[in-house]
Amino acid sequence: MKEWILSLIPHCEKTLTIIGAAIGAALSYLFGEWSDALQWLLIFMIADYATGTAAALKLGEWASDVGLKGIGRKAIVMVIVAVGHGLDVSLSIHLVSVRDIIVCAFIVNEAGSILENLGRIDPHAIPEPVRKMIASLKKRAEKDLEKLEEVTK
Repeated sequence: MKEWILSLIPHCEKTLTIIGAAIGAALSYLFGEWSDALQWLLIFMIADYATGTAAALKLGEWASDVGLKGIGRKAIVMVIVAVGHGLDVSLSIHLVSVRDIIVCAFIVNEAGSILENLGRIDPHAIPEPVRKMIASLKKRAEKDLEKLEEVTK
């Protein structure tokens, strides 16, 4: 049995190489060249998911369906990033990268979510000026949303 398993390793190595190459080609096609911004978006997404899970566990609010929705939202973010790369390729605008603008916007969003999660874990983990800034931004967003609702009525 041991010899049979060992005889499969060279075949598995080739298969894994082919699978890895196919995944790499697909990711390159969808997202273009790898950038620091894209790398940091992935790091922020992982940190957001981890801090959100930690906060939910601490508060006794953890639910697998909520976690699955979070992963789904992250997948949608990556689809939007891929659309941004598609616009870059289609429009051939060399002065600005639509993909990187989208990535930076989502990094800011993820950073805010991480701060909120950390505040749920330990309110004293976030310095007072940052908490005030977040509260101010929330109030401004709520006012803007109210104005938008009035205009659309």
